[in-house]
Amino acid sequence: MRAAKEVSQCYMVTGDADFVLIVAVEDVEAFDVFVKTKLYTNPNVRKFKSMIALDRVKFEPRVLV
Repeated sequence: MRAAKEVSQCYMVTGDADFVLIVAVEDVEAFDVFVKTKLYTNPNVRKFKSMIALDRVKFEPRVLV
């Protein structure tokens, strides 16, 4: 995922998933291409769940000091 240009953020997490990817693509067709070329073909990916943002409710990037 480090080399995938579509992946803007990748987090190793605890819980039901091992990783969370933030993927930035132009449209659903581009996302379909990403899934088929980067996820389905990767032998380390056994399953995945997609969530597509419909609207941004809040975005405040900051560093707490």
